[in-house]
Amino acid sequence: MNSRAENVLNALMEGNERFRTGNSTLRRYSQEDFERIDREQKPKAVIVACSDSRVAPTPIFDQGLGDLFTARVPGNVASETTRWVVELAIREFNVPLAIVLAHTNCLAVSSVFNNDTGTTGGLLRSLIRPAAIQARREHSVDPITHCSRLNAQNTISDLCRDSVIIRRAYEHGEVAFVPLLYVMKTGTVEPIEEC
Repeated sequence: MNSRAENVLNALMEGNERFRTGNSTLRRYSQEDFERIDREQKPKAVIVACSDSRVAPTPIFDQGLGDLFTARVPGNVASETTRWVVELAIREFNVPLAIVLAHTNCLAVSSVFNNDTGTTGGLLRSLIRPAAIQARREHSVDPITHCSRLNAQNTISDLCRDSVIIRRAYEHGEVAFVPLLYVMKTGTVEPIEEC
């Protein structure tokens, strides 16, 4: 991981510590702030997160408007929209860090893990299925959370596989990919180790 990416990751983890301990920075925006935000955006990182209403990256990392370029999709999978968001962040804003933020108690992951076929989300569900199959096979103590971790790692692999722009940026060290897990019960973001 290059030093820019490492610095951004450290700043985000410090922000999560503030969030988790109830010391989030109270942000107030002036008219000048709104005008600056309107003129430009300089996000620090791109984050692929779930659509879950309880998993909003900006407050979780104690960041402000314009700090994070975010794609939110059920199960934080590498949908076409997600790829486009990550490509834009890399190409247009030169972000050094891409995070896939999984979370505990994920409805999308648990529905696929439990073979709930539903009537919508077919392609998105199929992107979660390999993690569900592996998690079932590995008999973890907490299989849904294990599946969420595996799914985050798979999302990174899928993004790099399916996008030339993303793959080249990753291979040239221009962007670092980091899978993280948000533990809703504690508000903590933790690294996902290789499963």
